[in-house]
Amino acid sequence: MTVRRVSLIAVALVAFGGAIALTVPSSLLPQPSLSFGQNNRRETRSDEGMAWLQELDLSSDQVQRIQTVRRRYQPQMMEYRETVQQARQEFVAVMASEASSDEVRQKHRQYRALKTKLDEARFESLLEIREVLTPAQRVKLAEKMQSRRARWREGDRPSKPPTP
Repeated sequence: MTVRRVSLIAVALVAFGGAIALTVPSSLLPQPSLSFGQNNRRETRSDEGMAWLQELDLSSDQVQRIQTVRRRYQPQMMEYRETVQQARQEFVAVMASEASSDEVRQKHRQYRALKTKLDEARFESLLEIREVLTPAQRVKLAEKMQSRRARWREGDRPSKPPTP
């Protein structure tokens, strides 16, 4: 896979990962299974994401199947998020230290490798969820993702610290 393709996939995953992680309206599922953690930030994004999901007109069978996918990925995603966050903190700390350039590069490589694992898990989850959707729902989802990507590029995104 080329660097450009990997970069494009990573950008798409970052832009849409939060929306995909919250694919089922909260009124249809028990609350504990709705998020992968970090509820406060996710709840804000959840409200935004729920409107377009309702536009997909999911059947009860689709809701159950998506819930199953999310439950299967939840432990892995939580673990990856925690390790990525820790690696990022370590990278920031080594940047501020007297460490050599090689040490900083190594921390950055570690951070990027862990981030790639998280992005791949998000992507695999998205692919499984995509299999649940009808062709018409996939078209609607693609349109919503494209719209969200455009808003992201225009600067309408959640506030979070810059990524190294």
